[in-house]
Amino acid sequence: MPAAHRFALLLLLTLEAVTAQAETTDAPTEALSARLPQVLSLASLGMLTVQPASVSITRDGSTYRVRLPLTGLSAPPDAAVTAVARPLRQGGFEVSSMAFPPNGTLQTVLGNGTPSRIAFSIGSQAAAAKLGPTPTAETSYTAAFGAIQTHTEQADQRIDQTIDHFASDGTVVAAPDRRISFSTQNQATGLHLAGHGTDGGSSDTAIRALAGHVAIDGLDQAQGGRLLAAVRALIASPPARPQPPMHPQPLAPATSPAQRQQLRAVVDAAPGLLNRIEADETIQDIRFRFAPASGTAAGTIDTLRLHIAGDVARNRLDGRLAIVADGIASSTVPPQTQDLVPRHIDFRTVLAGVPTAGLIALLRTATEAPSDPALLQAQATALLAEPGARIAIQALSIDAGPLAITGSVNLRPPATAGLAGNVHIAARGLDAWLARFQRLPAVRQALPIIFLAKALARTQGDSLVWDISFGDGPLTVNGTPLGQPGTP
Repeated sequence: MPAAHRFALLLLLTLEAVTAQAETTDAPTEALSARLPQVLSLASLGMLTVQPASVSITRDGSTYRVRLPLTGLSAPPDAAVTAVARPLRQGGFEVSSMAFPPNGTLQTVLGNGTPSRIAFSIGSQAAAAKLGPTPTAETSYTAAFGAIQTHTEQADQRIDQTIDHFASDGTVVAAPDRRISFSTQNQATGLHLAGHGTDGGSSDTAIRALAGHVAIDGLDQAQGGRLLAAVRALIASPPARPQPPMHPQPLAPATSPAQRQQLRAVVDAAPGLLNRIEADETIQDIRFRFAPASGTAAGTIDTLRLHIAGDVARNRLDGRLAIVADGIASSTVPPQTQDLVPRHIDFRTVLAGVPTAGLIALLRTATEAPSDPALLQAQATALLAEPGARIAIQALSIDAGPLAITGSVNLRPPATAGLAGNVHIAARGLDAWLARFQRLPAVRQALPIIFLAKALARTQGDSLVWDISFGDGPLTVNGTPLGQPGTP
């Protein structure tokens, strides 16, 4: 599962457990029924959830035997997680064992009406937890699973996934104001994903190991419940009807009235949702092969790193995204052109000091039907004009053979309409790259543009540099306006 999807799934499905948690309780059985579902959701990375009201507990001396019926599983009919808990001297509980169903089936219907069926099996498992003496005390857990298999069917698509080993541990703390903070670490080895599509195409991806970390601070449970309901309604909303073949196709995917309504509900649930989020994931030794109906793409990536962070302070949003890929290689590219494929990509963005109220207003306008382009432009310009606001590609670097390219993009509020900003690009090794590849047909077609770019560049050490400014007048490269007399 892609890293970004796993982060979102963990956040959204964890909400189902934590939003129903009791605010305060002293009764042991009520404490267990309120807090064990939270541990269950985190230990299974949000894949298994239960409503606290359905939990059953029996007492045998000082031992509590807990049964947590699972939601959403069509098989087995009585799917449940069982646990054994014992009180601790200093208060709270030690959950010495949690047993998950060794196999089961989840059946749902997607928003477009397509049925989805996921069957899973777990070869080995071990999970334990410690519940603090009060709802606001720290709860911790550990879990390990082995020989995991899933089989997914959606229409004519089939996806099979196996994981040799998966381990997770983390902590959860609830504040008196019903905000919670949690942190979880996850590791997995031996992942394999194989898919078959409706057109006869197939895909095959193998990952040797991955490790990730997610930390969320100040998650509002009530607001989280509203967001979860809105996201589920959005998924279940019928899509827009496809346009006739001769009708002009929109640049962006069309949304139905029901989808727009639920998108607005998602936007309305976002303010005040959380204080801070940070997620990291490192994926090692990726081998992939995609074989659609036309052509095949295959290759390897030694390491893929992802970082997502965001916080809301003083009603302003700060966010960062980084994606770094090293050791990229393609097995379907001839050896003599292998260096045309970038072996290293580093992409980092930053969003800083953006007023949350203005951003929410912009998103609400975007979900209206029809949206007002002029109003959207005015709201976006106002966000960029706020003191301290910054939206930028902080850094971009690409290495391909002898060629190394670095760059950055900083947006600024335009004086009139449209976008405005500054772009910085530096290239090293371009002449050596051209000497090796300029006879290739694909490169030969681009030679006029490449030579024009070289003519506009300035030399800085062993690099060619372009400082580009756009918006608020003619496009300029290194101070020279393009389209003017005397411009190359």
